[in-house]
Amino acid sequence: QAISDMQDAGGSFISNIFPAPKDPFLSVARHALGHTIQASKEIGQCRYCWLLEEDCVCAQMREQAALTCGPVQWALLCHPLEFMRSSSSGKLLASVLGGEFLVFGVQEHEDILDKVLSDSGTRLLLPGDGSRRLKDWLSEDQVIPSESVGTGSGSPILTLLVLDGSWDQVRALERELADRRSAMGQRDPLPRIRLDDAAVESFHSPLIDALKPGAGKGRLSTFEACALFLREAEDCLCVPRGTWKEALKG
Repeated sequence: QAISDMQDAGGSFISNIFPAPKDPFLSVARHALGHTIQASKEIGQCRYCWLLEEDCVCAQMREQAALTCGPVQWALLCHPLEFMRSSSSGKLLASVLGGEFLVFGVQEHEDILDKVLSDSGTRLLLPGDGSRRLKDWLSEDQVIPSESVGTGSGSPILTLLVLDGSWDQVRALERELADRRSAMGQRDPLPRIRLDDAAVESFHSPLIDALKPGAGKGRLSTFEACALFLREAEDCLCVPRGTWKEALKG
């Protein structure tokens, strides 16, 4: 999906020359989501996986304890059109790894998003201009004066904001984030962390293969990208070893 597609450095070059236009759907997202959710209730669909309620397993997943990610906490922002897709892997993030699952266009979610954006410890997991690999970023003695840092062991020191959707949808969300930060008086772009290129190129996605047979080599779904970040974080941060494997196994 978007993270693997944009991993190519050329994507950053093109996006700088041709800025993404405003997404007209985002301006009507609140109304569209309300209508869609109401319709799903009337026909007995789960509003997360969009399966009929008798076939839904979302409740069972929410009952399972999320994996421990050490000093990393997650916030996923889903494009409303991606939210309406039953095959969206980003929805697994909150259930498996914990953190916030946010949908653009839901007022309560946007309130939480503003808090995430104002936290000095938030980083965007997305390749592009100025993005750095985790180990490079840490080797440069980057300090995270995060408001989420606690005094107890395992307190989160890094909040990763993940955008879920197609390439165009992610670019549109990225522009919205920039506008929101600007309205908060924060002119600098949100710092970015990217995955290691070699790790992405060598990965074979069973999720993408299931949707498009033979297309999984060197590509990642949103959830798989988060799991690969945890694999890199095992050597740099206090993330329990094997967490990324457990996430993909689930």
